[in-house]
Amino acid sequence: MASKMYNSPGERDCCTVPPVVTGKYELKGKYRPFGDLTKVYFTGGSKDSGKAIITVYDVFGLKSQTLQGADIVARSLGIQVIVPDFFDGYSIPEIVFPPSTLEDKKLIDTWRDTTGDPMMHMDDFYAVTDALRSEGFTKIGATGFCWGGKLITVAGRRPEKFDAIASVHPGGVTADDAVDLAIR
Repeated sequence: MASKMYNSPGERDCCTVPPVVTGKYELKGKYRPFGDLTKVYFTGGSKDSGKAIITVYDVFGLKSQTLQGADIVARSLGIQVIVPDFFDGYSIPEIVFPPSTLEDKKLIDTWRDTTGDPMMHMDDFYAVTDALRSEGFTKIGATGFCWGGKLITVAGRRPEKFDAIASVHPGGVTADDAVDLAIR
């Protein structure tokens, strides 16, 4: 088998640590359409707190460990946590990441230039925050993992949309992405 091909040193660490969830996890929340998206995971308490966190996943999309993390945060803080499916089910298959063949690399590069381009999802992301505000949420935060870190860093240029953002091992974030960051 060919050795794995990594685009950056950080990608090696991201791709070699095994997932936290090893068995079948039972979700605590539910999926429903929201904003301009057809599938958004909602978990947590009532809207009474007025607080919500939007969790933006990595390149693998709606996976069990991301959803379990959303359930844990929602339960721990007593707030609503949502996980939008920006990829509409077209995430990178785990079997090709990290790529070990040129075909795998081409598939990933094509995905990054299409479905995986964070800028393609900015309007949907803002529509989710607008929909949360219209439902009475007054404090909205966002956290992004890897690919999601890039999306929320760029989205952080609009302080009227978010009260806080946090990026966890952001993938593809450049210094230019943070130049106009307005949420600090």
